[in-house]
Formats: sequence, C-alpha cells, structure tokens
Amino acid sequence: GYRLDKCIGQGSFGDVYAVTSIIDGQSWAVKRLVARRNIEEDSYAIGEITALASIHHPTVVRLHEVLLSRRLACLVMELAPAGNLEMFVQLSYKSNRNTSNDKTPSGESFSQILSALNFCHSMDLAHRDINPSNVLIFNKNLVKLADFGLCFQCRDAGAKDTSSDSMLKCSDYLGNDHYLAPEVRRREPFYAMPADVWSLGCLLYFML
Repeated sequence: GYRLDKCIGQGSFGDVYAVTSIIDGQSWAVKRLVARRNIEEDSYAIGEITALASIHHPTVVRLHEVLLSRRLACLVMELAPAGNLEMFVQLSYKSNRNTSNDKTPSGESFSQILSALNFCHSMDLAHRDINPSNVLIFNKNLVKLADFGLCFQCRDAGAKDTSSDSMLKCSDYLGNDHYLAPEVRRREPFYAMPADVWSLGCLLYFML
C-alpha cells in the first residue's frame, strides 16, 4: 500500500499525488483517473495505461504499477523531485533571481525530450500534449516526458502498410492552447505526429 503525502498537480483528466510506499518507504507519484461510468470504457485512461506500459525509454516517465477498480485507475509512476519545467520557469521569474542549482535543467534537456518523442513516434504513438508542465525534472542532467492522457495511436495495430498513407487522422482538439498546431486550432482532421513536432518547437521557444 501507499501513504498519501500531498497533491502535486491537477489536470482535466485527473489529479497527481506524491505518495510513499508503506513497504519500503520509496516515494512515487500517483495519477488518479476517475471515469464517469466504467474505467475500462474510458478511452483516454486505457490509452495512457497502454502507452506507458509499452514505452521503455530513459527519458519517458516510468510506470511502476496500476491499481484498478470499476471507476478508478491509479497510475503509480516515478516521482520527479524538482517538479516540472513550467513550475521551474515560473519560480525563476517570480523570484527575479538566478535559481540555478543541482536540479536546474541543463542544455541537454531539449535533446532528451526530442529523443523521447522520436521513440514514441517510432511506435506510431503521438503524445498530443507537449508542453512545459509535462516535462518532469529529475535533476540537472535528466528530464522526462510525462502525461500520455491524450496520446493517439497513429496507425491501426497490425497494419501491413507502413507508409504515411496508412496514418490515421485525429478529430478531437485537445491540449494546451499555447502549444497547439495551426491545423488543430482550425478544428479540422489532422495528423497527430506533425502536430507534436509543432508543439515541440513551441517548447523549444519556451526554453530559450
């Protein structure tokens, strides 16, 4: 079991809590997803669980275990000691001083997120919510991509055609407004992986 410590994040699809394992005292983050009816019928929850369970990459947040009930899913994941990139930048501006320390992201941070996204795209998986709040800071040399609640499988499983012609289009327009690609803003069917690349460019601008 786990001891609930504090709420560390809130989102459209669920809240995130810092918890401590009762067995070994290790700290984890738990994302709590509540379905309207049945968690197994919630495509976003199932999509996130499936994605995280299948992704094994050093700069994608690691899923430890999933606790399920009829209307609730708790995703137990790595806890980022320094929070997320958005929080870090906001703190820097508010304090109006140099907050550089052993948890300040290095120049390698963007390369790590690029590597994570490239790996996801190699699996035909689009993230669809690239923004600073979904970049978790573990230390000054390591950031990880998180929150796959809006992820989209861009090609039907088992499809023999691996060309761009077999890619599926999205028709739901979700994500952080400041990081949405133009085609998403126009609310027209769009290819999710190119939209990810646009969001990644916005993230780079934010980090400069």
